[in-house]
Amino acid sequence: MKIEISNIEIIQRVKTLFKDDYRDEVMEVIEEVFKDNEHALSILFKLSLGIKPVLNYQEKDDVLIKPYDLQSWKFDKQLTEKSEFAYKGLIICKVVKVNKYAKECYDITYKALKNDNEVIVINQSVSEEIVIALHENAENIAVDDLF
Repeated sequence: MKIEISNIEIIQRVKTLFKDDYRDEVMEVIEEVFKDNEHALSILFKLSLGIKPVLNYQEKDDVLIKPYDLQSWKFDKQLTEKSEFAYKGLIICKVVKVNKYAKECYDITYKALKNDNEVIVINQSVSEEIVIALHENAENIAVDDLF
């Protein structure tokens, strides 16, 4: 389910949380700080409703991600998909840091192969949406449906 709420509606909701003495100044700051960051504004709105961010993965989890959702220009996708660094064509990545308020909430690291079979380590941040599953729970994944 997806509910769309405009920035103005979010700001109106958040505005009710502050005392009258400070409301206008606080709202000016919020509008300026969040004007170009809809993700942060949606987090603020959810928090105003008592909804905390819930993420499915934690630090040290091994997760699976499609190679095309990663920095695939740095490595050979076909070689890596068939290597020990992949499972059913999905790249095995280690979650090294979680930031529940960031859009790209997982800092990950993974190994991949360049076209000369050189092993490289890549670090990047990714969003919740592109993580397919925990590696340990992957046996039930219908990979053909993912590509």
